[in-house]
Amino acid sequence: PRNERKPAACADGASGSAVRTRCGLSLVSWRTVRRCGMKFSENRPVKIVMLGAGGTGGHIAPHLYRLLYALERPVRFIICDGDIVEEKNLVRQNFTPADLGENKAKVLAERYSSVFGMETEYVPEFIESGGYLLSTLEPRVFRTGAYSNSAVIKALVILIGAVDKDKSRKL
Repeated sequence: PRNERKPAACADGASGSAVRTRCGLSLVSWRTVRRCGMKFSENRPVKIVMLGAGGTGGHIAPHLYRLLYALERPVRFIICDGDIVEEKNLVRQNFTPADLGENKAKVLAERYSSVFGMETEYVPEFIESGGYLLSTLEPRVFRTGAYSNSAVIKALVILIGAVDKDKSRKL
């Protein structure tokens, strides 16, 4: 079955829509988040996974790093792309001749993590299976205190799709 759309109820009774994907993810549109006034804890850790580091992802990355740098909370940013920088990419993508032959995700992660002093991870391969995507999106659990009986919170996970491969796009 293809992705199925279901109503998403807001706390105030308004409604939006959520999409349940084939690999079991529930996605809520930004329009629904704004209309429902969903709020998230200001100190909740954030994990962002960006699929694609080429034409779109390469231009999203520097701006996203700036935003993440300004957050005063734990942040984890993972860039995933299995492609390498080629001569033809230099015209329209955010790469330089020094990047030729390197993995796109690696180039972006190393460039901007050093500029902003942030720890970044990269996956130098295409994410083409639902299981692999789900494992990449698994949120970390954080304790709110120093003791083992302290409350726990899960990181807020955000997936950014900036891919040009149909197989990855259809997940």
